[in-house]
Amino acid sequence: MFELSLRVDGLPKIRNPFKKDVSKIGLPMDKQGIDLENFTFTTTTNGVVQFFSGKDKTGTEYFKTCPPLGLIMFRKSVAYAQGKFSVYKKNAKGEEEEVENGAANLWKQYHEINPLQTGDQFRSALKGIVEVYGYCCVLKVVPDGFEGVRNARGQYWILPPDFTTVSWNKKYLGVGDITECIDKIEFCGDGNTKVPIPLDDVYVYTDLTFSVGSQVIPQSRLFGIRDVLNNIIVNYESKGVLLANRGAQGIFTDASKDGTGTTPLGSKGILELQNQLGRYGLSKNQYKYIITNAQLRFEKITDSPKDLMLSEFLKEDIEMLCIAMGYKYALLFDSDSSTFNNQNQYRKSLYTDVLIPESLNFDRQFNEMLGLKAGEMYWKTEWDHLLVLMDDRKQEADIKKVEVENALSMFKNCAISYGRMLAMLGEKEGVKGWENKFWIELDETERAIFEGQKAVNQNQGGKA
Repeated sequence: MFELSLRVDGLPKIRNPFKKDVSKIGLPMDKQGIDLENFTFTTTTNGVVQFFSGKDKTGTEYFKTCPPLGLIMFRKSVAYAQGKFSVYKKNAKGEEEEVENGAANLWKQYHEINPLQTGDQFRSALKGIVEVYGYCCVLKVVPDGFEGVRNARGQYWILPPDFTTVSWNKKYLGVGDITECIDKIEFCGDGNTKVPIPLDDVYVYTDLTFSVGSQVIPQSRLFGIRDVLNNIIVNYESKGVLLANRGAQGIFTDASKDGTGTTPLGSKGILELQNQLGRYGLSKNQYKYIITNAQLRFEKITDSPKDLMLSEFLKEDIEMLCIAMGYKYALLFDSDSSTFNNQNQYRKSLYTDVLIPESLNFDRQFNEMLGLKAGEMYWKTEWDHLLVLMDDRKQEADIKKVEVENALSMFKNCAISYGRMLAMLGEKEGVKGWENKFWIELDETERAIFEGQKAVNQNQGGKA
């Protein structure tokens, strides 16, 4: 196992008994994100992959400075964690079944995926990074002497894109693996020292999104909504400024007059008036109402927050962000205006339209990373146990029951043959020799056999 010790400068230092030199690989414990030009990429006319940077923030910076983005990622993570992640295999008939015994090694690998994270934490963090960046590299460290051995137990370390420089080459057609499209990968945890990472020890996770340019890795979900993210950040900053300052809202002018006209305030009068008005405001130690003997005229020079329509713009931008990240806006704030049935429909849609398809993609890559091949045990996320999806299961069962009853009725009324009835029920096996028989062609003994099987079929959906 790795041992983790913290150096004085706050960088983790790894001592590795596996004899592979990873002692220089560390991460800042708290850093805003280093712009290593790897937020997302496109392809130039000569086919060279280049990263965007410029004024755009990195995915990590957006995550830290855009509150709704972090909230959406958290809510999705909690919803995703409701899935049942278990080991499965296919039996001799090709049917999928959960492995309750005999998967101890896989479970041990999962629970000890690395010294800093459990398997659940690893999957949650990895999925979030992939959604923000479109991809994420994972480093596999195996015991000395087991390099290249399939299914060898090891430790899996996420290489955050903010600290990982991927140098892509021009290869595309004919490659057998995504690592063939990479010249080198360097990890730069401290912002200065770049540590080369062996390509054979890296697995690259990719999102379900796509890029219309380069087809090597998908484009970040955030790339197309950078203006939306920047608007949200500015919106929150503007609210903060309005609440913090709450001053310079207008100009006070002297409205007093004498026989010759208006009387201007002297410098002493202005200072006294300024000190007096400074005691009023919205803070808890300030007065809420202004009382003065001075004759003043107030000229407003700023717009009110309502006039700026900050809330309306913010709602519109957050709705766009929810669409991009695959989350329902109505679920984000648990609005009281939404009925219980509507909330259930939104939750159901979140699972059926977003999380289940995402889990299929993620599970496949998780199994590939572990070196699990077809025909062996594999990991899979199941969702049938969720209450919000059980209504659909009940409807499916009711529909199946009606289909069974219709098929049985048609067979007993000699509208279809026994073989055709089996096909309508989706069954491949039945009583041999009956395939072309109609009900009228069965003798009393055969009909008794059928009636016994019919009862099982009606109750359990079994074979007729």
